[in-house]
Amino acid sequence: MRTIAIPQLYCGASGKKGAYNRQEVGLARAFAALGCRAVVLYPDPDAAPEAVTSEDLEPNVRIYYVPARKAGVSAFYRTWQPLLNEHVDAVHVMGDNALGVPGLYRFCRDHDIFFYSQLGAIKSTSENPVMRAVMDLLCRRNLAIYRKTPTYAKTPAVAAQLEQLHV
Repeated sequence: MRTIAIPQLYCGASGKKGAYNRQEVGLARAFAALGCRAVVLYPDPDAAPEAVTSEDLEPNVRIYYVPARKAGVSAFYRTWQPLLNEHVDAVHVMGDNALGVPGLYRFCRDHDIFFYSQLGAIKSTSENPVMRAVMDLLCRRNLAIYRKTPTYAKTPAVAAQLEQLHV
Protein backbone atom coordinates (compact mmCIF):
# COMPACT_ATOMS: atom_id res chain seq x y z
CA MET A 1 0.00 0.00 0.00
CA ARG A 2 1.40 3.41 -0.99
CA THR A 3 1.74 6.16 1.59
CA ILE A 4 1.17 9.76 0.54
CA ALA A 5 2.02 12.69 2.79
CA ILE A 6 0.26 16.04 2.58
CA PRO A 7 2.17 18.73 4.49
CA GLN A 8 0.61 22.13 5.07
CA LEU A 9 3.17 24.87 4.49
CA TYR A 10 0.86 27.64 5.71
CA CYS A 11 0.87 28.55 9.38
CA GLY A 12 -2.62 29.80 10.06
CA ALA A 13 -5.94 28.89 11.59
CA SER A 14 -7.06 26.40 8.94
CA GLY A 15 -4.88 23.53 10.13
CA LYS A 16 -5.69 23.74 13.80
CA LYS A 17 -7.69 21.02 15.54
CA GLY A 18 -11.40 21.72 15.23
CA ALA A 19 -11.03 23.99 12.20
CA TYR A 20 -13.96 23.70 9.82
CA ASN A 21 -12.09 23.60 6.52
CA ARG A 22 -9.01 21.39 6.54
CA GLN A 23 -8.60 20.58 2.84
CA GLU A 24 -5.61 18.35 3.57
CA VAL A 25 -7.83 16.04 5.63
CA GLY A 26 -10.41 15.85 2.83
CA LEU A 27 -7.68 14.97 0.36
CA ALA A 28 -6.25 12.38 2.76
CA ARG A 29 -9.66 10.73 3.06
CA ALA A 30 -9.94 10.64 -0.74
CA PHE A 31 -6.52 8.98 -1.03
CA ALA A 32 -7.55 6.44 1.65
CA ALA A 33 -10.73 5.67 -0.29
CA LEU A 34 -8.51 4.90 -3.30
CA GLY A 35 -6.50 2.37 -1.26
CA CYS A 36 -3.57 4.49 -0.07
CA ARG A 37 -2.39 5.45 3.38
CA ALA A 38 -2.41 9.21 3.87
CA VAL A 39 -0.42 11.23 6.37
CA VAL A 40 -1.20 14.92 6.92
CA LEU A 41 1.39 17.19 8.52
CA TYR A 42 0.30 20.41 10.20
CA PRO A 43 2.81 22.93 11.58
CA ASP A 44 2.61 23.63 15.31
CA PRO A 45 4.56 26.81 16.11
CA ASP A 46 3.63 26.55 19.81
CA ALA A 47 5.07 23.05 20.29
CA ALA A 48 8.38 22.30 21.95
CA PRO A 49 11.08 21.51 19.33
CA GLU A 50 10.81 17.72 19.78
CA ALA A 51 7.08 17.48 20.53
CA VAL A 52 5.65 15.74 17.47
CA THR A 53 2.12 14.49 18.16
CA SER A 54 -0.25 12.46 16.02
CA GLU A 55 -3.81 11.22 15.85
CA ASP A 56 -5.48 8.58 13.72
CA LEU A 57 -8.66 10.02 12.23
CA GLU A 58 -9.77 6.78 10.62
CA PRO A 59 -8.12 3.73 9.09
CA ASN A 60 -5.30 4.85 6.79
CA VAL A 61 -5.54 8.56 7.71
CA ARG A 62 -3.10 9.94 10.29
CA ILE A 63 -2.47 13.56 11.23
CA TYR A 64 0.81 14.81 12.66
CA TYR A 65 1.28 18.12 14.45
CA VAL A 66 4.94 18.96 13.94
CA PRO A 67 6.97 21.69 15.64
CA ALA A 68 7.62 24.54 13.23
CA ARG A 69 8.99 28.03 13.11
CA LYS A 70 6.66 30.69 11.81
CA ALA A 71 7.52 33.67 9.58
CA GLY A 72 4.33 35.57 8.85
CA VAL A 73 2.02 32.89 7.51
CA SER A 74 4.88 30.66 6.33
CA ALA A 75 5.73 27.49 8.23
CA PHE A 76 9.23 26.05 8.47
CA TYR A 77 9.10 22.56 9.94
CA ARG A 78 11.76 21.75 12.52
CA THR A 79 11.79 18.12 11.38
CA TRP A 80 10.52 16.01 8.52
CA GLN A 81 11.08 12.80 10.52
CA PRO A 82 7.40 11.73 10.30
CA LEU A 83 7.91 11.28 6.54
CA LEU A 84 10.65 8.75 7.25
CA ASN A 85 8.82 7.10 10.16
CA GLU A 86 5.76 6.54 7.96
CA HIS A 87 7.86 5.28 5.01
CA VAL A 88 6.22 7.87 2.77
CA ASP A 89 6.34 7.08 -0.95
CA ALA A 90 5.18 10.49 -2.22
CA VAL A 91 4.61 14.01 -0.95
CA HIS A 92 1.61 15.91 -2.33
CA VAL A 93 2.60 19.57 -2.02
CA MET A 94 0.07 22.38 -2.10
CA GLY A 95 2.79 24.98 -1.60
CA ASP A 96 1.87 27.62 -4.17
CA ASN A 97 4.34 30.39 -3.30
CA ALA A 98 5.15 29.10 0.21
CA LEU A 99 8.64 29.79 1.48
CA GLY A 100 9.04 26.24 2.82
CA VAL A 101 8.85 24.50 -0.57
CA PRO A 102 12.63 24.43 -1.29
CA GLY A 103 13.50 22.83 2.07
CA LEU A 104 10.83 20.17 1.66
CA TYR A 105 11.96 19.50 -1.91
CA ARG A 106 15.59 19.01 -0.82
CA PHE A 107 14.53 16.64 1.96
CA CYS A 108 12.43 14.56 -0.44
CA ARG A 109 15.21 14.52 -3.06
CA ASP A 110 17.80 13.46 -0.48
CA HIS A 111 15.56 10.64 0.83
CA ASP A 112 14.20 9.40 -2.52
CA ILE A 113 10.63 10.50 -1.77
CA PHE A 114 8.56 11.38 -4.84
CA PHE A 115 7.65 15.09 -4.80
CA TYR A 116 4.81 16.59 -6.80
CA SER A 117 2.76 19.77 -6.56
CA GLN A 118 -0.83 20.89 -6.93
CA LEU A 119 -0.96 24.67 -7.28
CA GLY A 120 -3.83 27.07 -6.74
CA ALA A 121 -1.86 30.31 -7.03
CA ILE A 122 1.52 31.52 -8.22
CA LYS A 123 1.59 35.23 -7.47
CA SER A 124 1.28 36.76 -4.02
CA THR A 125 -2.11 38.22 -3.14
CA SER A 126 -0.79 40.46 -0.38
CA GLU A 127 -2.33 43.93 -0.28
CA ASN A 128 1.06 45.33 0.75
CA PRO A 129 2.93 46.14 -2.51
CA VAL A 130 6.37 45.69 -0.93
CA MET A 131 5.45 42.31 0.57
CA ARG A 132 3.86 41.26 -2.72
CA ALA A 133 7.03 42.16 -4.66
CA VAL A 134 9.26 40.31 -2.17
CA MET A 135 7.07 37.20 -2.21
CA ASP A 136 6.90 37.18 -6.00
CA LEU A 137 10.69 37.44 -6.11
CA LEU A 138 11.08 34.57 -3.63
CA CYS A 139 8.58 32.52 -5.62
CA ARG A 140 11.24 32.12 -8.31
CA ARG A 141 12.86 29.48 -6.09
CA ASN A 142 9.62 27.51 -6.11
CA LEU A 143 9.24 27.89 -9.87
CA ALA A 144 12.67 26.31 -10.37
CA ILE A 145 11.45 23.30 -8.36
CA TYR A 146 8.10 23.15 -10.13
CA ARG A 147 9.96 23.01 -13.47
CA LYS A 148 11.85 19.89 -12.27
CA THR A 149 8.93 18.01 -10.72
CA PRO A 150 5.41 16.99 -11.73
CA THR A 151 3.18 20.01 -11.19
CA TYR A 152 -0.58 20.23 -11.58
CA ALA A 153 -2.79 23.34 -11.66
CA LYS A 154 -6.07 23.59 -9.75
CA THR A 155 -7.61 25.94 -12.32
CA PRO A 156 -7.25 26.75 -16.03
CA ALA A 157 -6.04 30.25 -15.09
CA VAL A 158 -3.18 28.83 -13.00
CA ALA A 159 -2.40 26.34 -15.79
CA ALA A 160 -2.04 29.26 -18.20
CA GLN A 161 0.25 31.10 -15.76
CA LEU A 162 2.40 28.00 -15.31
CA GLU A 163 2.66 27.50 -19.05
CA GLN A 164 3.68 31.14 -19.50
CA LEU A 165 6.37 30.61 -16.83
CA HIS A 166 7.61 27.43 -18.61
CA VAL A 167 6.52 25.08 -15.85
